[in-house]
Amino acid sequence: MRKDDPYHSQARTIVRNLQSKEIQAYTSVLTLVEVASVASRLYQMSGRKVPASSTQYDAAEERNAKGRSVFVIKTIQKLASLGVKFVQISGDTRFLIPEVEISVPAIFDEAILVSFLCPLRTFDLMHVAAAKHAKQADESLGALVTGDTDFIRKKQELAKIIGMPVLSPMEYVVALGLK
Repeated sequence: MRKDDPYHSQARTIVRNLQSKEIQAYTSVLTLVEVASVASRLYQMSGRKVPASSTQYDAAEERNAKGRSVFVIKTIQKLASLGVKFVQISGDTRFLIPEVEISVPAIFDEAILVSFLCPLRTFDLMHVAAAKHAKQADESLGALVTGDTDFIRKKQELAKIIGMPVLSPMEYVVALGLK
């Protein structure tokens, strides 16, 4: 959680409640890729210096790569320690478009179907597909919680697609009265 994130305070509240098992969370397995990507970039932004000489450069780059790996792994471990359940739509399916004879991972097929209903970025389509699948698998799920501005702008439309409300972290914390 970056301190400059507009939902930093609410995210900390949600994490505390996940740690205490007051709430539970599901997320797309793609979140792991996004967490790794963000952690890797944050490590890069932390200002690791690389020496000018080529001999020192190779050693520094190797240390930097090891440090980055450790940082990314620890970040993923922190997420996993919260007991978050990862949603994946397993298996392949036949693409259901006339004259297109290919088999694709089921998550891609569902994401493409979602694209017919709402224009979103690639990973966002897959997150919505995973949320829709999770809601179908577990009717007790209450909301898709996100700080993504595209999702929040399209929350009415997305709520209809996935079958549950789309809430910002602030709306979620307030709605559940989390402390």
